[in-house]
Amino acid sequence: MKKITTLAVAMLTVVSAYAYRYDFTFNNTPISQALVKVARENSDVNISFIYKELDNYRTSARIRTDNAYDAIHKII
Repeated sequence: MKKITTLAVAMLTVVSAYAYRYDFTFNNTPISQALVKVARENSDVNISFIYKELDNYRTSARIRTDNAYDAIHKII
């Protein structure tokens, strides 16, 4: 019984270690808002907007990744 309990605890520890850093769900959200949300979560990403034309484009995406650039790619 002790072996089973130890094995179960070890498996739960491994599963929780693989949590995604970026986990977003966008449903008909303007691309600019989605990009700003990802940029706020990562200090390495700097996104600047010159025009407000991105507000006309919307995204519906489920993002689950550890890489910020992959998250941006999935939004676009």
